[in-house]
Amino acid sequence: MKEHDFVRKISDHLVKGGFEAYYYQTKYGIKHRPGVSESIRTTLDRKMSQSMLCDDALDNAMNVAIRKYENGEYMLPELVFRAKCTGDARDILWKRTGESKEKNKGTFVLATVPGEEHVYGKHIVAVLLKGIGFKIIDLDPDVTVNEIIRSVKYHQPDYLGISITTASTIPDIKKTIGRFSENEDLEDVKIIIGGHAVGAGFTDSIDADSSCGDINQTLDFIKKLLISYK
Repeated sequence: MKEHDFVRKISDHLVKGGFEAYYYQTKYGIKHRPGVSESIRTTLDRKMSQSMLCDDALDNAMNVAIRKYENGEYMLPELVFRAKCTGDARDILWKRTGESKEKNKGTFVLATVPGEEHVYGKHIVAVLLKGIGFKIIDLDPDVTVNEIIRSVKYHQPDYLGISITTASTIPDIKKTIGRFSENEDLEDVKIIIGGHAVGAGFTDSIDADSSCGDINQTLDFIKKLLISYK
């Protein structure tokens, strides 16, 4: 089988959610259907192009899954499941080839500030970002501003994502961003604010680089990331 045939099959398996191989009964007997994990291992065993595997198969699968969600073919849990499959596929790739900054698109630190109790949206974003190829550092809930700063200094991410669902935590977010502007070591980190408390003009009011108030805005941001890291 040619390289592009493997790439197409892997992408199809991801879109259908078939991560593991399985056997099924037909009128002609038992048939074997390979899954994503098996196809990726076969691709790597054949020394096929890792960049093609990432860019053409995994990124394409995420683009298709997002498009199906936007068209109403998928519900949100189905989109998240496909993203989880794609992220797991990248884990196989990174473990086999040795993870490095060159093998992922960048690093995201995700956090909430003190007083935030709802982390479901942050977890969804973590799965989606890993699905498109980012390394994710998902901090525990209710971390302090100092802990966020320490994590960013240690991991040196490209982005810091902060989840906000209640307006009462806005002062803590402003405090966090203020600490970044005071520290030259953190100037290059882009700050993204997400959550239901994000409204029109929110980004400018707290001096963040970008904001996403709902899942549709989040997907628009993710699609831009996919394009910019091609």
